Parts: sequence; structure tokens; C-alpha cells
Amino acid sequence: MRSGAEDPQRVDVELVEDLDGRLLPGGRRARRSADGPPADDGGTAAPEVVRASRGRLWSAVGALAVVALASWGLNQAEERRDESRLAALAGLPGYLDPIAQPMAVAWRSDAGRPVARTSTTVLLAGGDGGPGSGADAGSLTAVDLETGAVRWQRTGEECHPLSTTPEDLPVVAVAVCLRVATASDPGGVSVLDASSGTELRALTGDGWAAADVVDGLVVLTGTAGTAVTIRGWEPLSGLDAFAFSAGPDGPAELSSAADWSHETGDATVTFRSRERRLTFDAVTGQREASAAAGAAPETLDLPGGREARWGRDHFGRPKDVVIVDREAGVRFEVPGLPWLAPVRDGSASDVVVVRRTSDKHLLGVDAGSGRVRWDLANVPWLEASVQAGGVVIAVSPSSAVALDVGTGLRLWQHEVARGSRTWDAVTDGRVVLLPSDDGDGGVSLVARRLTTGEQAWDVALPGEVVSVDEVDGRTVLVLTDSGLVALR
Repeated sequence: MRSGAEDPQRVDVELVEDLDGRLLPGGRRARRSADGPPADDGGTAAPEVVRASRGRLWSAVGALAVVALASWGLNQAEERRDESRLAALAGLPGYLDPIAQPMAVAWRSDAGRPVARTSTTVLLAGGDGGPGSGADAGSLTAVDLETGAVRWQRTGEECHPLSTTPEDLPVVAVAVCLRVATASDPGGVSVLDASSGTELRALTGDGWAAADVVDGLVVLTGTAGTAVTIRGWEPLSGLDAFAFSAGPDGPAELSSAADWSHETGDATVTFRSRERRLTFDAVTGQREASAAAGAAPETLDLPGGREARWGRDHFGRPKDVVIVDREAGVRFEVPGLPWLAPVRDGSASDVVVVRRTSDKHLLGVDAGSGRVRWDLANVPWLEASVQAGGVVIAVSPSSAVALDVGTGLRLWQHEVARGSRTWDAVTDGRVVLLPSDDGDGGVSLVARRLTTGEQAWDVALPGEVVSVDEVDGRTVLVLTDSGLVALR
């Protein structure tokens, strides 16, 4: 009996049957001795010796069978748990379904970069000047998710998918195209079905100098005499969410349109002059209080039903960050903002990872007491990308690092392909997809094991990676400087 060199749980057993009963273990003949059973005059092993030898042998075989059966049972249970975990992840947004075999290129497109999707199409924006962004400024193209064939395209306008979520590739129902006013054309707004491109409704641009899409609204600004007018139009209903102007019905500060410029941000419209800045809520039209007057605290939901709250100092840096567990009645301060992956499964919820404001260290804070469990230095460039099974994949333009959330240990590190820009890791909970140099001057997408970093497979890409996105649970869109590639 000897242990296998390849597998410490494997045991090799050699059985030799003594057909004539004349041999003892080791091939020796039985002899009379002072402390052992006698052999007969012909040298045949005594029955007691044979029975004892065979008894020990079969006892060993039985013990090994029990160990093997127990090991098999444990492996089966672990496989079932792993399958259940992967199936649960597949139902969460941002995760791939379990990948059964290496991915391959399904289709390619050079119409632009992916900005949104429907259940059957991917919307591509062109002309933003970035790699792989297409040639037509402001164009929007819908390609078939299954085949990559063009479903519809709008050019010569500024088109946006209508989304109210901060996702990189949100699911949308409609798109909005803004036509700039000219001397012969008053301009206007067209609302399109995002899947078919059919025009659902339109709004003429009479009296409006500029338009933008903010938080699900088309915000139009213009002038009426010397007053500035602001209108928030809902593309889905065709109704106004708000409308106001300077003067009796609006802020008198905007009485002179020539002194102001405007910009739109996340759910806000801001007017600027050399001396002043006025910000309005794009949904309600209400003027927002200035930061100096004391803004409401910012909040962020955390795993485990907890919440982070914080304010900002006059430089815009976070301050007074607290973690609140309303159910347990726990509240404690932490030295920085939570560091969360946008795609996460809620694992390791007993630890809150924060980035310390003073030195950019990552800290693992006990979610129940506020005690610092671990402190990781020299990682100011890492951003959390995806978390599964207590492991978070953090990415930077040059590398990806797998961290154990509970302990802060670096499980493995991956050097990213040259020229990669802002991108995110994608996982099915078992492997992580990462851009990599293939060693021959090309670029590939590599699948590495989540917990060990071992390479499982790779697929060649046509150029340097710009972005990586999961779409429908089984398709990965990789934007390169040579165009868009769909892997499946």
C-alpha cells in the first residue's frame, strides 16, 4: 500500500493471492518460532497465519474503501454546492451564465461603441472620437444581439438611449434623437423605439436654443425676450415634467440670458456666469441649495442591509463617513468611502471594504463593530470591478488583482494587455475574463480561475481592449480599437 504522488487522497493497493496456502506475506514460508504460530512439517503455512494475514489485508482494503467513499461523497457535495452557487449568480445582473466551453467570436461590428441594449438589440454610438467609436458623429445604430446585423441607424442627429440608471450598458425601451436648429430648420426631438427604430413621437424645436437628455428627461433651454426658459419634457408620455423661466415664475437671476451658459449633469441643469452658478433639479425644476449652505448627506446601500452616509468638505472630499445598521442599532465611523464592486453577489457581508481618504489604503472593516481586520497599502489605482464568492476582482489600466474580502489577502495578480483603457472584469463565478497579451504581439481575452488565477482558456481579439461588457448572460461584448467583437 503506497500513497499516490499525483494525488494525496489516492491510494494504490496491490493484492497477491496465495492459491496453495504455502506463502506468508513477503513470499516467505512459515517456520516455527517462539512467538508465532507453527508451520506443518511440509512447510505449509499454518491456517492461523493465513487467516490473520488475509484478515489484516481485507481490513486495510475496507478502510481504504471507506476513505474513498467519504472523499467521493464530499466531492459530490462540493460540486452540488458549486453548481447551486453558479446558478444563483446567473440570475443576478452583471454575471454570466456558467461557461461550459471556451468562448468564440460570434460577430463583429464597426458601427461604434456599445451604450445600451434591449432584449434583442445592442445600441452603438458613433463619432465620439474614441477608438472603435465609428465614423458618424452623433449616430446611433441598433445591431441584432444574436447576429450583429444592423436593425436601424440614425445619422446627422445627436442620439441618446433613454436611461435612468447609472449602468454602463443599461436596458432601455426608447432612444431620443435631438436635431439642432438651423436657419431653415427649427430643430426638434424624435423619440424612437429602441428595438425597431420606429418613431413614436416628436417635438418641434421652436424657441429652444439647446436640448439634452438628463435622467430620463429631455431638458430644453431657450430664451423668451431677455428671459431664460427651461422645460423638462418626458419622452415616454409626451408631457412636461416642469417648465419655468426667469421673472415672476422663475429665478430673477437668469433675467439676462446673454450672461449665462448652461450644462447638464446627472439629474441637474446648471447655469454659469463669471460670478455665479445656479443649479436646478432636472426632474422638479427646483433650484438646489448651494454646497456652502450644507447639502444633504450622501448615502450608499451596503450588503447585509447596512448603509453608508457621508458629507463633503469645501474641497469636495468625503468627510464624516459612518456605517449604519438600523436593524442591529449599530453606528460607527470609518476613515473613507466604501469600496464596492458595481457587480456583486452580497458575499462576505460581514466585512465592509473602505478606501481611506488620507493615504488611499484599502481597509477591511468588521461590519458589526467597526474594527479594522486588514489594511492593504500601495493600491491607489485599483477599482473594484466584480465580486463573487467572497473574492473581489479589482482592476486598473495595467493589472487585475484578486482579493479575499474576508482576509485582504492577494490571491493572484494578472498583467493586463498593453493599451487597455477603462474596462471591467466579467465572471460566471468560476472563471474571470481579462484582457491579456498573447505573447506573439497580439491581444486575447483570458479566462482565469476565480480563486487560483489558473488559466482555463483564451480567445484572440483583433486589437487593444477598450471595454468589456456582459450583455444577456451568455454574450460578452469586447470593444477594441479595431471595432466591436461579440463572444459567445
